[in-house]
Amino acid sequence: HTDYFLLFKHNTGWRVAFTDSVRMEHHVQEYKDHEYAIKRSRADGYKLLAQKWGVKYYWNTWNKNWGIDNPMGLYTYAKSRYPKQQAQVVPAIKKRDSKIAIGIKTFMREESLFRALDSIEEHFPYPYRLYIADDGDVSDEKEYRYQQLEIEGHTIIRLPFNSGISFGRNAITKRAKEDYVLIMDDDILLTDSESIKRMKGILDSKEDIGLCAGMIYQENGEPFGGKDYSRGLRLEIDRGVLFRHRSTGQLSKLDGTLFNYADQVVNFFLAKREVFDDIRWDERIKIEYEHMDFSLNLKKTRWKAAVCLNTRLIHCHSRTLDPVYVRHRRSAPIQYFYAKHGIQNIINRYQQ
Repeated sequence: HTDYFLLFKHNTGWRVAFTDSVRMEHHVQEYKDHEYAIKRSRADGYKLLAQKWGVKYYWNTWNKNWGIDNPMGLYTYAKSRYPKQQAQVVPAIKKRDSKIAIGIKTFMREESLFRALDSIEEHFPYPYRLYIADDGDVSDEKEYRYQQLEIEGHTIIRLPFNSGISFGRNAITKRAKEDYVLIMDDDILLTDSESIKRMKGILDSKEDIGLCAGMIYQENGEPFGGKDYSRGLRLEIDRGVLFRHRSTGQLSKLDGTLFNYADQVVNFFLAKREVFDDIRWDERIKIEYEHMDFSLNLKKTRWKAAVCLNTRLIHCHSRTLDPVYVRHRRSAPIQYFYAKHGIQNIINRYQQ
C-alpha cells in the first residue's frame, strides 16, 4: 500500500483527497489459522520496500515514533539517536508512459501565451504537466492564471527579468520528470490532436530518434520560414562558413505518416527526456542563435532529429511595438556564437 502511494506521488500528476464524511468500520479478527498468520507477515514486504525506495527510517508524525515500535521493522533507534534528517526517497525506475511535460519559455507576450495555453487545453491528446518559465513582467491577470495552473498541479518557474530563452529552457528540462518533453514557443497554437500523436509515434519508432518536430504554418497558411525551413535543415561547416541546406534524403513512412531527418528543426519539438541528460542550451546565448547552437551540439550526440510532415501547427507571431521587448529580443551575441563554432559567416542555401 505504501509503495502504491509512493508511485502515485512521484510518477503521476494526480492528487489524493480525503473526506471524513464517509465512514466504514474495520473489524479486526485474530489469526487463528497458523498458515494464514505466517503468510500474513509483512516483514519481507518491508524489506523490499526499503530496498526499492532507499528507505532506512520510518517516521510517523501523528504519533511521533521514530524507530521505536517501528511498523516498518527496519531499524530501531532511541529518540536521542535519530538521524538529523530523513533519508531521501529515490523513485523506482519506471517504464516510459504517455505523460508529457510541456515546456514553454515566455517573455512579456501575455496574450500569445494565453492563446497557446487555450489551444493546449483544447487539443492536447495526452496527460500533461505544464512547465512555464517566465522571465518577463507578470501582470495581475497573468499571475491569477498562473496561480490557477499551480492549483491544478502545473509548474510555474518565475525567473529574473530577461534571463534569456536558453536559461529558461534549461530550467524547464531540469524540473521536468516526465518521459517526454514538448518544447514550444509561446506563440504556437495547436490545431488538432493528431499532430502530437503522429510526432510521438515517430519518436517511439526508433531508439536513436531523440526528438521529432512538427510543421509550423503562419496564419495565412504559408509554411513558417518557407517550405524548406519548416521541413528541417541540414547544417554543414566548411572553411569557416556555416551552411544551412534544406534537408535532403529519402522520406520515411510510419503507418501512413511521412517524416524526414534533419539537423535543425523548428522551435516546436517533442523529445525523449533522456536527450536533455546529454545536451543543454548554452546560457551565454540568451536568444536568437540559441536554437542553431543547440542543433549543432545535438549533431555531436547519439540522438537524431526528425520532422513529421503530416502535422499542422500555427505560428501567431505578434510584432509588438513595446520598446523594452524589442530591445531585449535583439540582444543576440553574434561574435560569441561565431567564435564558439569557428565560423565567420552563415549562408542560408535553403533560401537560394
